[in-house]
Amino acid sequence: MSKKIFISADIEGTTGACTWEDARKGTKEHERQSKIMTEEVLSVVEGINGRWKDCEIVIKDAHAEGANLDSACFPGNCKIISGWDGSPMCMMQGLDRGCDCSVLLGYHSAAGTDGSPLAHTFNPWKYVRIELNGEIMSEFLVSYYTSLYFGVPVAMLSGDEGICTDAVRTDSQIITVAAHKGRGDSVMANTPRRTQELLACAVNGIREKEEYRLRELPGHFHVRAVYCKHQDALKSSCYPGCRQTDGRTVEFETDDFYEVLRLFVFI
Repeated sequence: MSKKIFISADIEGTTGACTWEDARKGTKEHERQSKIMTEEVLSVVEGINGRWKDCEIVIKDAHAEGANLDSACFPGNCKIISGWDGSPMCMMQGLDRGCDCSVLLGYHSAAGTDGSPLAHTFNPWKYVRIELNGEIMSEFLVSYYTSLYFGVPVAMLSGDEGICTDAVRTDSQIITVAAHKGRGDSVMANTPRRTQELLACAVNGIREKEEYRLRELPGHFHVRAVYCKHQDALKSSCYPGCRQTDGRTVEFETDDFYEVLRLFVFI
């Protein structure tokens, strides 16, 4: 039976990413880091193809403009999604219920935490932190819940040590590969080659879809977003269902996780 695996790839959690220049297209640092990003994703793809001979791999380039991966490096069974379609699926664009699992690569610690010099959630210049049901919300958590929403297990994650710890705490079935550990404005990183080796090896731990225990989504979602600028909080409070609770904070509640995804398209 053929398989279908979805990969969401970010850059700030790839090996050695340490400054915003590493993540900003048009810099020589980004040119180097996007090559590392491509090589890490390719290591996983090659591992997948080594295990399953008939596998469709959908890859979402999920950083900034969505134009970081060198598509010429990938084999013919890959489909790469570049850019953004503007839908609530965001970093998980391309995921569907037919996928056997999700793999999240190059993810990073959340805004309001100290796991990476590049810790942020969605937009580092917009949000001080975002909370979901009382806990700090990372991009990993959003992608994890999105995968569950479609009945697809998250099998594997790579990134900084902090987000790897968060992932295992959230779901002990997730295989993690830590590319580096952040401290202040520094990272202690593997060599890129070592991370690639670890990623290729980790693919061997991916299970068949029916072997995963899918966690139930919460029945209710309470979002609390703290903005850097009070002007953004005021503007976001105009979104239906949002209420401004202080000068820089907006809150929103729903029973449908898709409405959380839709919320962040607009606020």
